Order: sequence, then C-alpha cells, then structure tokens
Amino acid sequence: MSSDAEVLRERYDVLSDPTRLRLLDALLMLGEANATTLTRAVPSAKGAVPWQMGRLEAVGLAEVVRVDGTRKVWRARDPEPVEWAAAMAEDPQLRLAVHELERVVTLRRMWRMQRWAADRELWPREWVDAAISRDYLLWLTPTELDQLDSRLHAAVEAAKEPSNVRPDDAEPVFISLTGFPVRAGD
Repeated sequence: MSSDAEVLRERYDVLSDPTRLRLLDALLMLGEANATTLTRAVPSAKGAVPWQMGRLEAVGLAEVVRVDGTRKVWRARDPEPVEWAAAMAEDPQLRLAVHELERVVTLRRMWRMQRWAADRELWPREWVDAAISRDYLLWLTPTELDQLDSRLHAAVEAAKEPSNVRPDDAEPVFISLTGFPVRAGD
C-alpha cells in the first residue's frame, strides 16, 4: 500500500465521524477557536473536543496556533496534497472510506440546504436576494465534467480571501458544487 493511500484512508476515517466533521466545519468558519468556543459551536462534542481535535491534528487537518494558559487554540489547515486517484485505484478499503465520507458530507450538505430553506426569511433581505439556488442539466463527457470541475474550483479559489481582510458585513457562505450522471426518470 502506498503512503498516499495510508494518509488518505486516515484522513477519510477521521472525517467520517460526524462530530469531527462538524468541529472542522466550525473551525473553518471561526478561524481560530479553543475548546470552549468549539463546544458552543458543536454541543455534541462536549467533553471530547481536545481528543477530537487531536485526531484532526494527527491527520494534518488542524493545528495548534497558540496556547493561552492551559487552553489550546486551533485553526484548520490545508493538508499536504497527496495523489488520491492512484491511491484509490490500488486500495479497496480507501474507496470504502471515501464513500463513507461522501455519505456523511452529503447528509451535512442536505441539512444545510434544509436549514436555509426553513430559516431564509430570518436573514436580512440583501442575503435572501443574493442567495444562489440553481440546477443545470448538461450533456457532458467524463473529460468535460472534469474540466468544468477544474474551472469551477478555480473560480471558488479566486473568491477566497484571507480571514484578516473580511469586510464587517461578511458571513460564511456555503457553496455546494455537485455534478454526476443521471438517468431518465431520476
């Protein structure tokens, strides 16, 4: 088994736990946070935040940025890139781990969309008007879908700004890009 496959399997195993995924999600939104702040954001993690964050640290998804007295302060980090396609091709357990993570992330994505649909009128009018909800049905080859993904990914990356230059009225915005083949009647 390649080291890339081992690294990826460990990351996917860690992220397939819904509590750890919510903690990482909260950390991405907060920028930096200690256990108390993370527990407020993810109440189901109460009493286990340091252990759960240690698991995220171990696979390179979080890091301690400082220690305030006895409290660690974490931030999310971009993990070192690995070649996942080749690793998945040679490791059936990794494919299972990836599919489990995709399932957990899809459920989280659906929850967020349902929450927005239920709560949208509680947001200021400019946020409701600016929100995006579109579906497209395109006829593409696998290569064309991969190229579209690359272009969309580049557009999202260009829209990111460092956390220290966010305008006062900025909010975390959930963007979901999903593309897959469908059959008639789906």
